[in-house]
Amino acid sequence: MNISQIVIKERKRKVREAILDMKQKEVHRIRARIPIEYTSEFYLYRVSQKQFHDELDAYITLWVQMLDDDEEWTYRIDEEVTNGIYTYWIQNKMKDYTFQRLDVKEVKEYILGGTAVMIRSENIEYEYGRLSPSFRLNGPLISSLELRYVKSYAGYREIFFESEQEYGLFVE
Repeated sequence: MNISQIVIKERKRKVREAILDMKQKEVHRIRARIPIEYTSEFYLYRVSQKQFHDELDAYITLWVQMLDDDEEWTYRIDEEVTNGIYTYWIQNKMKDYTFQRLDVKEVKEYILGGTAVMIRSENIEYEYGRLSPSFRLNGPLISSLELRYVKSYAGYREIFFESEQEYGLFVE
């Protein structure tokens, strides 16, 4: 996976295009939580690889879709809004993230483990989508990257992954 702070900065036009086109992509979202204090939330964003030029395009689309859900933006993403997202979220906020490659076997186990905990919970609340008891990833994972927010000590994880058929962003 060729995603890093340097790549994001060098490919500014490509990043801006991904932000602008985000709503044109078909993103499958599952956002759930267990309403108990200090219990993690569960976000899983998945997209078919066929919709994207490369992993940077997919990563930016999924990350900005997550921001859109978090921030509950009500405006249309046009050139002006894209400039604001790029300047504030990509240039300023993303510089506080580190990118670290992860072992794909461990990532698969981590995602499936987090999914199993949510499926077994009796108190799960869904914001988007639903988890099926037969949940699985689409094909073997090829690569994965953890985005770690250096100013947070909460221990949550953001993992971007690529399988043979899809890209995904898992946040817990």
